[in-house]
Amino acid sequence: MDENKLSDAARINLEHGEWGEEDIPLDKHSLYRKIDATMRAIRPGKVIELGCGSGRYLHALHERGWDVLGVDVVSQTADYIMIADLSQPLALAPEFDVVISAETIEHIVDTDRFLRSCAALLKPGGLLILTTPNLLFGVNRLRMLFGLRPAFAYADFHVRMFVWADLKEKLERYFIIERVRGSHVLIGVRRTNLAEAFSRLGDWLPTLSAHFIVVARKRTVVVG
Repeated sequence: MDENKLSDAARINLEHGEWGEEDIPLDKHSLYRKIDATMRAIRPGKVIELGCGSGRYLHALHERGWDVLGVDVVSQTADYIMIADLSQPLALAPEFDVVISAETIEHIVDTDRFLRSCAALLKPGGLLILTTPNLLFGVNRLRMLFGLRPAFAYADFHVRMFVWADLKEKLERYFIIERVRGSHVLIGVRRTNLAEAFSRLGDWLPTLSAHFIVVARKRTVVVG
């Protein structure tokens, strides 16, 4: 990829290299374990993951019968991953049953354009599974109350942060939201199995959780 043609946000992400959570087992990952619960309820078809990192989750899906494609700005070794700047629309047909976007939208400046691109990749009625940090995570509310920096918000590669009302409004232009869950409140299961209760509580109280996990269906008509 010609780095001179990258957006500023993509260049910053490229400088920071791969996502630092690749070493967390998928069944201990606060996000992918819940993404996978949704995927296991869907008949295998064609899936694309935007911001897929090494593609390890796509590899797991492929072994279960899915036709997989990944996209990342960082060069990867897997032959089913293409390099692209997700700030720009992808020149791909609307042929996917599922689009997965785990912790990617907060790296994109033009949120509306990104969501429109996600919808354009999906077949009619296709499914988007999207996760992103929650600025008003319960821990952040306490930190900000005491004048402390909120978690997630000031990482150089996070150019957009969301609260639920804002994210919901943006999503509903292109998608019908079927479910919103939370990753966890307080701490995740990768730290201790005792945190399973906090993981379950995240599903009941997603606006207090560390990350939103949204499952949404492509609209036939764009709103607004």
